[in-house]
Amino acid sequence: MKYYHPYELEQANNMLLTLIKEQILKGNLALTDINQELRIMFPNIYITAFRISRESSKLYAKDMHLLITDIIIADTENRKDLIEIYVNNYLEITNKYPDSKDLKFFKLFLSQLTDEDEQLKLKLAFEKNINQ
Repeated sequence: MKYYHPYELEQANNMLLTLIKEQILKGNLALTDINQELRIMFPNIYITAFRISRESSKLYAKDMHLLITDIIIADTENRKDLIEIYVNNYLEITNKYPDSKDLKFFKLFLSQLTDEDEQLKLKLAFEKNINQ
């Protein structure tokens, strides 16, 4: 079995992430086409996908539901990154589509988070949004 230097692995991960993001932006890949482990390992995939789905509240809602499933199973380190992406996109999309029925569920999900640090992060994000 061949062993790789950590730099080689990091470089390969960066190349994979770049390829995935390019394919999403070109419309060749949807978020649902990407393996869940990869989505969780590379949370920035969500940021790229939301750039595309932002134009449709239905597609955005579909991507947000997928993000919720990843948050639920992610380990602690990745979970915090995914929640931060969730909060930022929730705030943005509810400002863009304030009356969308597709997006009503997402506020409920935020209230279901139990970890104190995550609750604090959410509270600060909402306060920031309210004060703008």
